[in-house]
Amino acid sequence: MADLKSIEKQLDQLTTMVGQLIEKVNHLDHRFGNLESRMDSLENQMDKLETRMDSLENRFDELNGRFEDEQKRTQNGFDELLKEMRNQNHVIDFQRNKIARNEEEIYVLKQAMQS
Repeated sequence: MADLKSIEKQLDQLTTMVGQLIEKVNHLDHRFGNLESRMDSLENQMDKLETRMDSLENRFDELNGRFEDEQKRTQNGFDELLKEMRNQNHVIDFQRNKIARNEEEIYVLKQAMQS
């Protein structure tokens, strides 16, 4: 009879311990569920960030392309302006030389008239 009571007592203890283990497993399962939800939320946030980064990269590429186009257009404009300035300098030099020759001729003519 003592053995039976001892076995019943041990069985009650085992039942209690199994119940506690089940509670702990359920608690851990709940925590893992929360962690899984949190991980899903973080993955969604990361996906949104990646989408945003892709959008920003595309925008940067677009702006960079526009900047390069404007830079080429500006450089071409500067080249044309420089070419025009050189042409104008040649015209000015030609006119200046022509004026100098005319002044020399006038001086020579005045000298000839005075003699």
